[in-house]
Amino acid sequence: MMKITTAFFAFVLSMTIFSANAHAEDSTAAQKEWTFLVYINGHNNLDSYGAENIKGMEKVGSSDKLNIVVQWASEDNGDTRRLLIQKDTTNSQNVTSPVVQSLPQVDMGDYHSLTSFVQCGVQNYPAKHYFIAVWNHGNGWHLQNATGDMHANDISWDDNSGNHITTEQLGVAMGEAAKIIGHKVDIYGSDACLMAMAEVAGEMKDSVSGWVGSQETEPGDGWPYATFLADWAKN
Repeated sequence: MMKITTAFFAFVLSMTIFSANAHAEDSTAAQKEWTFLVYINGHNNLDSYGAENIKGMEKVGSSDKLNIVVQWASEDNGDTRRLLIQKDTTNSQNVTSPVVQSLPQVDMGDYHSLTSFVQCGVQNYPAKHYFIAVWNHGNGWHLQNATGDMHANDISWDDNSGNHITTEQLGVAMGEAAKIIGHKVDIYGSDACLMAMAEVAGEMKDSVSGWVGSQETEPGDGWPYATFLADWAKN
């Protein structure tokens, strides 16, 4: 995790500078440098870490050059919420960012839900560059059995629906995202275990420019959002 996190920071820090505290509300919003779209599937035993990671994002918040937008599915909430992440100056223990859209419980294991989120993000938070991250369990690509048959173990399990996003569907979703954006997705990231494999990357090679993830298992709380967003803003 440490190796891939270090590489991830280096890649992100080579990008555009951000400053503090501005927000976009609708499709008429001015184009910013970056929009960071984070797809948080808490319909499983990682649910408690979703709010924790969002609180980490709120230590930095969106700025005049960066939109941080989250689709957050949580068992605690009941619904599925789209948030524009803003800096929390109150030190609240709860998520304070505004809910820009509340949806009935969404099947986060359906890749169409991911592309719908991207469509909403591009329409309402336009930017020159887009970073899309999928947050959940991941299993990458493994040997299926003793004969050596290969089997994709996929990402974004939704325990309510029983569905998950297959490796192939993830590639389809990024292809659709590139069409929505009008160019390749600038960065795709899996905040999930074991997804940094060539077989997974190969599914999105024609639709994504930069790709990050962990070759090994991640800790339950995943990426250190407060750390890399703060460093990104300062550089």
